[in-house]
Amino acid sequence: MNPLIGIGVAFGMLVGVRGLLLACQFGLIGLRYGAKQADTPLMGYAAKLLKDLRVLGNCLTFCINSSSIVLGALLYAAWRQIYALNENAWLASASTLGLLSIYGLLGSFIPRSLGLHKPIKALSMGAAMALALRWLLFPLLFMGSVAGNILLRLLRIRSPEDALSALDTEVQSRVMGRSGEPLSGLMRKIFSNIVAMQTLRVEDVLIPRNKLIYMDLNNSLEDSLRLAKRTGHTRFPLCRGGLDSCLGLVHIKDIFRSKEALNAVDLQKIKRPAVYLGLDEKLEEVLQKMISLRAHMALVHDEFGGTLGAITLERILEQMVGDIKDEFDIEESPVVRVDADTYRILGFAPLHEVARILAIPLDHEDVTTFGGLITATLGRIPKSGEHIELERLFVNIDQVDATRVVCVTVKVLPEEMSQED
Repeated sequence: MNPLIGIGVAFGMLVGVRGLLLACQFGLIGLRYGAKQADTPLMGYAAKLLKDLRVLGNCLTFCINSSSIVLGALLYAAWRQIYALNENAWLASASTLGLLSIYGLLGSFIPRSLGLHKPIKALSMGAAMALALRWLLFPLLFMGSVAGNILLRLLRIRSPEDALSALDTEVQSRVMGRSGEPLSGLMRKIFSNIVAMQTLRVEDVLIPRNKLIYMDLNNSLEDSLRLAKRTGHTRFPLCRGGLDSCLGLVHIKDIFRSKEALNAVDLQKIKRPAVYLGLDEKLEEVLQKMISLRAHMALVHDEFGGTLGAITLERILEQMVGDIKDEFDIEESPVVRVDADTYRILGFAPLHEVARILAIPLDHEDVTTFGGLITATLGRIPKSGEHIELERLFVNIDQVDATRVVCVTVKVLPEEMSQED
């Protein structure tokens, strides 16, 4: 048998197999993300495909990628055989390019379109082959999955949910909108964000504990009210001594709705129960939980019960629609001029930006923020009310937390004034 004929037969068969598997894969996407996935009941082998999408998705991806590699080797072998027959590189290349076009049409374009637009038909055609390959390759896929998960843990990379989730979200967006009017740019973006949110967890939208502002029962009610007025927040964790001793949540409206006089309100009596979440919980499940519990804020705990931070309903929704700003949100500048030679500077203000605005050289090879420069100069976290001199700057520490400088007031001293003065 002519080797070229054998290569052609093998190439055609493998293109057909790859096309069926690809149509099956995109048929699963069509059913998973399509708006009419329940219109037609699945029967026989096709119905069994949806029982374990994780294993099946990995199997389909593995087989499709493997077939692409083998097809590449066959294309090279075909080029060598055609070149050996006539020693014409141009003719061999043109013939190989023709085979590559057949591969692109029958092994990729048509199967993808069939899977997206007629998922039931695509699944019916490729279901038996997909299930057979799944059971045949299960030991190999299982061992590869175990080894891959161990490697990802060592590299501290989160493993994907399944191979179908890792596919192009733009394709999934087109699937969701194919049966209705054409999607606008905004709706396509929102759909893509929603699909991508399946891979997110609580840690991706966490408000870290060093940025949480809470009401402390060890402080007076007047201090708590001043805190609420200064920050403008409506919800606060209610703690005793620190975030690791959280008793619940206080809504500012409940303070003013209380029948007691404002200066006699008992925060413990009006507190609401807190919702607690784990750092690794899926964001879509957390969204459902918070909506069902009518919770706008939840606290995030570690395995020892310590508070890692908080998550809000707004931050979850922002993953779908983008940043949500209201009329009270003010973009605060990290450096604000108070008077001719006095500035209010936030701890995270970039060091080079502070130096530029104040026209004073400030540089440190180990830090990049103004708060970091203060901490590095002192060798510790300063205390509120403490003073420090940096170059020609007289710095008053206004606010700190356990790990950083939050805000300072800086007075620029005249050039002729020395430290002794």
